[in-house]
Amino acid sequence: MFYYDRQGNRITRYEWAAIYSDSAYRIIRQEKIGHPRTKWLSTVWLGLDHSYLLNEPKRPVIFETMLFNKGKWLELGMWRYSTEEDARTGHMILSERYRYNRKQRRRRHPRKE
Repeated sequence: MFYYDRQGNRITRYEWAAIYSDSAYRIIRQEKIGHPRTKWLSTVWLGLDHSYLLNEPKRPVIFETMLFNKGKWLELGMWRYSTEEDARTGHMILSERYRYNRKQRRRRHPRKE
């Protein structure tokens, strides 16, 4: 198993353990989304290479975004990335996509007064 810092540089297991305990370093972005804020979108640095799940990894996969149903903490989706820039972009796209879908549903099904 290989360990990496947020810039993608290889580090030792001991270096990884020391920086992984720092939540400010580990958390890229987290936010409540949905209406009434019932979903939790979280993007974090894992530091462990998860590319073993891919057929032909070109870069280590060390970031992850997960979407949870906040009340029950059920996992609704998971996306993984190789770079912090890709992870930030992926988080933003997922956040906007979810907000866009919610707006579309409200337009199609307006409230009856």
